[in-house]
Amino acid sequence: MRNSLAMALCASAVALTTGIASAQQKTTLTVYTALETDAMKLYKDGFEKANPDIEVRWVRDSTGIVTARLLAEKANPQADVVAGLAASSLVLLSQEGMLQGYEPKGFQQLSASYSDTARPPQWVGMDVWAATICFNRVEAQKLGLPKPESWKDLAKPVYKGRITMPHPASSGTGYLDVAAWLQMWGEPMAGSTWTACTRTSPSMCTPVPSPASRRRPANSRSASRSSSGATKCASPVPPST
Repeated sequence: MRNSLAMALCASAVALTTGIASAQQKTTLTVYTALETDAMKLYKDGFEKANPDIEVRWVRDSTGIVTARLLAEKANPQADVVAGLAASSLVLLSQEGMLQGYEPKGFQQLSASYSDTARPPQWVGMDVWAATICFNRVEAQKLGLPKPESWKDLAKPVYKGRITMPHPASSGTGYLDVAAWLQMWGEPMAGSTWTACTRTSPSMCTPVPSPASRRRPANSRSASRSSSGATKCASPVPPST
């Protein structure tokens, strides 16, 4: 009886030790990203299910902040993977020699327009983003404001103090807006529009929390088009907008 009990205890100890060792052997994958939290969870859960020996650790912030952090850590990299960052940032990291080429499964089925031209590519696109104006009809009606019909309309004095927009130096969405203006109108017009917008809305110079921005008549937001062709909002807006 004693021998049986001793053997059972030894077996339990071995099993416990094996379980602890297995847990300790998990590889931690550090991923720097600008993805939204809900999207990050989907990727993490799916990846860890397919790779049970790997644990994903996210480090999330706005595009500009993530890019600056990566550049600052160039001599001593802390990230294993960069995901959900703007192509403009990835091109910069590639120029700095900070990326390693990798061709994911199914790469040949993707459009070559949205990936690095090197083979293997140093970065691969996952979404195509478009900027838009979110107009709050309820708040605008209270203030007697007209609906803006173009980006240039946001520079009109009637919208002074009524616009929110993330700063392009730290936000990928803000950078996308200003970059699009430059491509559409050229530097003089884009510069004057940006100057006029910041004068009409000082809050554009600093990040604005979502609840506060939703009470403004006009917000600059972005939406992405996935490979399936469906469009999704990067930051959901209330029914009144």
